[in-house]
Amino acid sequence: MTHSHVRRTKIVVAGALMGGLWSWGWREGPAIGLQTSADDGHVASVSGRAVAVPRATTASRALPVAVKVETAFHCVEQAVQATINGRADPQCFGASSSLQSGSVVAYRFDSRAPGARWLIVEAAGREVVSVSTGQGTTTQFACDAPACAGVQVSAADLYGVRKLSLRGVQLPPADASGVRAAAEIAIATGATLAGDLFTTADDGASASAACAGQAVIVSTSGGQATRFCPSDGIAIRSNDDGGRTYRFADAESAGIAIEFDEAMRLRRIEYGAMSCMAPACAGVEVGGAAGAAPISIRFAGTMVQGDRPAAAWGTLVGQLTLPGW
Repeated sequence: MTHSHVRRTKIVVAGALMGGLWSWGWREGPAIGLQTSADDGHVASVSGRAVAVPRATTASRALPVAVKVETAFHCVEQAVQATINGRADPQCFGASSSLQSGSVVAYRFDSRAPGARWLIVEAAGREVVSVSTGQGTTTQFACDAPACAGVQVSAADLYGVRKLSLRGVQLPPADASGVRAAAEIAIATGATLAGDLFTTADDGASASAACAGQAVIVSTSGGQATRFCPSDGIAIRSNDDGGRTYRFADAESAGIAIEFDEAMRLRRIEYGAMSCMAPACAGVEVGGAAGAAPISIRFAGTMVQGDRPAAAWGTLVGQLTLPGW
């Protein structure tokens, strides 16, 4: 083989290699992170590698550059997944504020997200009265009970905190004056809310104040501890055997029933579906004699439980006051 033939072969091979690199640089270079040099655009940096690309004209250098956009929604406070008129509009709410009118408490949450959306849940104890949301002074979407399906309000814990669970709550639009529009309009437009919100401890202050020196802390086997406050008075029933049953009720529709026999000896204590029968009702102290007023009853870890095997149980700690015999 002559020297000229060898040189021609080397030139062809080198040309093929350059063509391959040229083609690889044009086809394989990713769009994200592609940067052209400031002078003539013939060198690109892709993931830290220098790659040859075709010399571009002024028009071709204006190719759009893909930019990675962060779409994840992060909320370090109270997140609610909201859909407003068919478009996702996640909200991040801060601590609640409350306003009580009679037995109804309005829990208000203000969003940290742009647009300053607010959400108000009105409830009487655990019964939902209404749910509304809007911006500024305008109520945009709202529902009134019983149309507010998917909203649950928990009992207040020891510190007065309640959990408001929103499970796909659908709010129809309200007109400009804030009056609720027809529910049928929500088929086309409206708001849907999903998430959990917690009221602040101060929101339970008004409820605990109604205890007026008598309250019972109820701790259940499910790990929940609540304050029972007999704010709705006492019902007294005379039994056929001459005994009496005192039933205390609170705003949560829960109740504690205490039953005595005709000699005012403790017979039974009941809390919801849980109870105990004397003498198994340990830790109970009754103060006062028959005919005296008032009568105090103290619980020091008194256990009540369901009537089925492995049923739920609870303990009572606190004091209640009974009227005279």
